[in-house]
Amino acid sequence: MRRLNCAVQNYAWGKRGKDSMVSKLKMMENEGFETEDDKTYAELWMGTHPNGPSRVMPEPGDFSEGAEEGHAGIFLIELLETHPHYLGDLQEQGDLPFMFKVLSIDKALSIQAHPDKKLAERLYATRPDLYKDDNHKPEMAVALSDFEGLCGFRPFEEIVFNLHRYPELRGLVSLSAMRAMCSLPEDPEDQRDALRKLFQSYITAKPEVVATQVNALVQRLGERADDGGFMSDESLDHTDHEEIDMEDIYGADYEYREKGEMMLGRLRTEDYYVQDLMRRLSKEYPGDIGIMMPLLLNYLRMGEGESFFMAANEPHAYLKGDIMEVMARSDNVVRVALTPKHRDVPLLCEILTYNMGAPPIVAPIQVDQCCHRFTPPIKDFELDDMKVPEGSEYTPLAIPVPSICMVLEGVGSASDGVRDTVLRPGVVVFVAARSVATFKPDAGSSLRVIRTHTNLNMDSNGVYVQAAPLA
Repeated sequence: MRRLNCAVQNYAWGKRGKDSMVSKLKMMENEGFETEDDKTYAELWMGTHPNGPSRVMPEPGDFSEGAEEGHAGIFLIELLETHPHYLGDLQEQGDLPFMFKVLSIDKALSIQAHPDKKLAERLYATRPDLYKDDNHKPEMAVALSDFEGLCGFRPFEEIVFNLHRYPELRGLVSLSAMRAMCSLPEDPEDQRDALRKLFQSYITAKPEVVATQVNALVQRLGERADDGGFMSDESLDHTDHEEIDMEDIYGADYEYREKGEMMLGRLRTEDYYVQDLMRRLSKEYPGDIGIMMPLLLNYLRMGEGESFFMAANEPHAYLKGDIMEVMARSDNVVRVALTPKHRDVPLLCEILTYNMGAPPIVAPIQVDQCCHRFTPPIKDFELDDMKVPEGSEYTPLAIPVPSICMVLEGVGSASDGVRDTVLRPGVVVFVAARSVATFKPDAGSSLRVIRTHTNLNMDSNGVYVQAAPLA
């Protein structure tokens, strides 16, 4: 077991100063960490990715890893290279296959997707200036506070309903794309084809058309109704730009209206929040086509402890809140909206699956009295939320793979029989494969420790199996 010093990323969308959970964790972990009030602290990276590699902290009187007194410490990947047995069953890989992060989000991240493994290899070989590694990047998030995100395409009928409800959205897409959607095909593959045509028409709209329609929407969103901000149906049916003939789009078949009426009660409450979100996005990214993306993507709002999984090639954007995130070891991002960075619209349109429906929610499974496990449908990672009550101690069963543990709450100590480590919020430790570590809170405190490792419940063929930790 070795304590780590982990990298902080200061992206523009992060929370500032002491409002950021990232800066709070770093200050509690290291009294010498200075936080600047006007600086963003967006992400804390734990792992071996070269864009933010963790270092092994030298210990007093122990410089066996080549560090000298006052040295920052060697990188974790160097420790693994000199002690490959620390990787256990991952020794052939030679590295950790996952990354662990804490994100503190004040402003929306880009509308994005991450390539699958095959595409990542091709992009790294042909465009290494933009795509800097050859790995896929599925990810799982666990909320640490109230959280908002856009995650995957909405169900088909909801997108059709929003086309009817928001004339500005109709104004951004072609007539043929609307007809394909609003013909209400029943076959799932036909629905995906219709959505593909609609999304590509939307995201490639001419800048002058985007400016006109976004400005029209923002103007109407500013006309708050008397019922607490929800735009009335009358307001939604009115637009200053030329109205599109709905019968020309749908023909004589108005079946979509029946489905829309069935959804209206459920969507009306959500619409209030969606409209507030679009107002907020219009202030964060004025004139951006991504302002209307909540009409196409699921708007997810979660409370602390709730979790979801995002597979490769699925559109998403984190909007606000604090989360833990574990993912495959990659930093490949394909962006199309809500960003000043490079937008690769053709590539994103190509890689999306165009699957529709609610994002996969990951419900934790209780492993024992102290541990709940979040297991996604992928072999690269899973996450254990370990809570140790005051006056007790907890020794998780040894596992045949290495893990990274972060203290989220409480003070205490951890021991693997060789080293004792003082624990407080923000402390991060690497635990070698097959090591046994005991976590013990101090008097008057409990402990909450988050552990990440490869998926112990899935074999190499992607089949779930019973976890088999060592005795």
